Amino acid sequence: MHRLRNYAIIIPFLLLLFSCSEKYEIENNIDADKIVIEGFIFNHDEILIPNRYNDTNTYSSYVKIHKINSTLSSIDEGYHENGIGIPNALVIISDEIGNIDTLQHIDCRGFDLSNYGHYTKCGFKGVPNRKYYLYVKLDDKEYTAEAFMPNVPKLDSIHIPDDFFEDGSVEKNFIEGIKVFFNEPTNTKDYYLFTIEYHTNISNFASNMKTIIDDKFLSTDIITNGFMLDDGQNKEFWINNYYALQLYLRSGDPITVLMHGITKDAYDFQRTLMSQVNNDGGVFSPTPATPKGNISNGAYGYFRASPVSIITGYKN
Repeated sequence: MHRLRNYAIIIPFLLLLFSCSEKYEIENNIDADKIVIEGFIFNHDEILIPNRYNDTNTYSSYVKIHKINSTLSSIDEGYHENGIGIPNALVIISDEIGNIDTLQHIDCRGFDLSNYGHYTKCGFKGVPNRKYYLYVKLDDKEYTAEAFMPNVPKLDSIHIPDDFFEDGSVEKNFIEGIKVFFNEPTNTKDYYLFTIEYHTNISNFASNMKTIIDDKFLSTDIITNGFMLDDGQNKEFWINNYYALQLYLRSGDPITVLMHGITKDAYDFQRTLMSQVNNDGGVFSPTPATPKGNISNGAYGYFRASPVSIITGYKN
């Protein structure tokens, strides 16, 4: 679960410009009182992200329940400060073999996250190739969702170039970005979501932008030549994001890449969400629109089960 201080912030990264998915309807005129339920199950007790103080920022499987408000720029962000947390729900996660866990507000570090509408269970982690079910009861309403956890390859190594720009200037030509290396399975159909974390002394955790990829766009020599996280994105957008990295990072600071295995449905949801953010500057601005996701009974949000492979490199 997210720590309350010194959180990492995930820099906005997008890989490809996609059109809206046909699977998820887009709804305008968002109701400000609408419930948002976001659930993430990982294959780790805790995901540890090193920071510049030789400490770790941590988070783990959780469910967040909140109401949309005018400052929330998109669903699936993870901001503690944005949205109105709902602390009085019954939240249960179960799996297809009969395991059941009721989530609470206290994380493994003893922090009470009730004000943020976060629910977790210390020691809870998912298992690849297993289906999970979410049940939420809030007042007199019930919400459900289900998610399958696929597999994910192990990240072998990471390459962070000495400089993201020639002469270190955003005005110069864009050059090589961050690469990761892994063995891509050839006998399965796979989808991945990449996030990048770095330490900035900003006390929130944000994941509003990610890099997603369908394995049909991946080459067969990734273990040798690597996958560049900015492949396929327009130059100006990525220059701005890498420039932000340079502004915040000091020499020797860690940069951590998380590679999430996701299903086709989760990929379609993220693709639609990213397309909305990229096209209009924010899911709720200027014309509110967002994909519905997989939560029942009219709630917004998405319940996802993702194995995560993690690798950390350091800024030169």
